[in-house]
Amino acid sequence: YAPASGVQKGAYVLKCAAPDGNPDVILMASGSEVSLICDAYDILVSKGIKPRIVSMPSFNLFEQQSEEYKESVIPPKVRAR
Repeated sequence: YAPASGVQKGAYVLKCAAPDGNPDVILMASGSEVSLICDAYDILVSKGIKPRIVSMPSFNLFEQQSEEYKESVIPPKVRAR
């Protein structure tokens, strides 16, 4: 898992199965729900799906970030969320 250094920006990529940065699906959660999407991540990977886990402790902080940062965490071309 990635370090939580992006927490001050409201959201960050915790784990991504797509080495090229283009996941099939983005799983987002905050707080205790993060452990649930971590379990879902493992299931999806075992089925050949490339998920990305985004921890989003503060949507308001995340919305204040640059478009570049927001798109690096949640790429707009990935519609499955």
